[in-house]
Amino acid sequence: MKIWDRIFRGLRNFLPSPFTLAILLTGFTFLLALVLTHPAESDSEPHILQLVGHWEGGFWSLLKFAMQMMLMLVLGHVLALSKPVRRLVDQSLVFCKDTGTAALTVTFLTVLVAFFNWGLGLIFGAILARKVGEYASRKKIPINYGLIGAAGYSGLMVWHGGLSGSAPLKVAESGHQFAALTQGAGIPVNETIGSTMNLTVSLSLLLLLPLAMYLLARRLPAT
Repeated sequence: MKIWDRIFRGLRNFLPSPFTLAILLTGFTFLLALVLTHPAESDSEPHILQLVGHWEGGFWSLLKFAMQMMLMLVLGHVLALSKPVRRLVDQSLVFCKDTGTAALTVTFLTVLVAFFNWGLGLIFGAILARKVGEYASRKKIPINYGLIGAAGYSGLMVWHGGLSGSAPLKVAESGHQFAALTQGAGIPVNETIGSTMNLTVSLSLLLLLPLAMYLLARRLPAT
């Protein structure tokens, strides 16, 4: 485990922040477009200015969608900090008697919550993982904090197949941006979120992920 600890520390020191990573990816994509594409023959404007115009048009066309995502995340955060949810978090701590039961509890609840709202699941999982860590420290329970932190983000494996998944909700609207592929009609949610395949996958993850975390915890030392 010492080798992995060194690797994790190195990655933590050198990996950029999410915002920096987004800027770098945007710049990299722009350079690829500059090298691999050619300017329109009918346009006398320099190629680089054409690309800037395309970037500006594509970026700001997503303002409405970005606001929807921000509201979902912010409102999910507010809900995660509400008294009923905090009460649920506090009551779930009694099941956390070691790393295995803690990882199982955090994973199960996070996946379940994220299926209903990804913003709530994202914040709920982080809060629950932190509370479990504080509870273990207070009760002198040795646990693997890294695994509990990973369990707190396990809800990201199901959220897009859940009730707040962005893609299935977006394509359910008539005239969505991929309407040309569906003859202009929306794809109803009973064929995406409510499909047998999606529900089977989501239920399988709800049952198998906690079990996988529990089994993994038995092989990891406390930190």
